[in-house]
Amino acid sequence: MNKNSERYRILLHENFNDKGVMDSKYYTIQKRKNILGFSYWKDIKSQKIIRGKFFEFKTTFMLLEDAQKFIDDVLSRDVPRDKTLKTIIYNKTKKN
Repeated sequence: MNKNSERYRILLHENFNDKGVMDSKYYTIQKRKNILGFSYWKDIKSQKIIRGKFFEFKTTFMLLEDAQKFIDDVLSRDVPRDKTLKTIIYNKTKKN
C-alpha cells in the first residue's frame, strides 16, 4: 500500500431492544490515522448547529451504499467539509 494512501472502513451498528430484537441499524465511517508511528481508527464526524452552538456527531448513514458513495465522492476527493470557504468576487480600489 502506498505510504500516502488513505484508508477508510465502514462499521455497521445494530441496536437491539430489551427482547433481543434488532430495532435499528446504521453505518459509520472511520479513517486510519498515524501519529509518531502509532496508528488508530478515528470516527468521521460532522458539525451540527443546535441553538446557536456547534456540536460534533459521528457521520451516520442508513444504507451501506450511501456510506461507500460518501467515501468515494467526498472523503477521497478532499472535498471541504464543515468549513466556510470565502472567495473574493469583487474588489475595488478608490483612487485619490
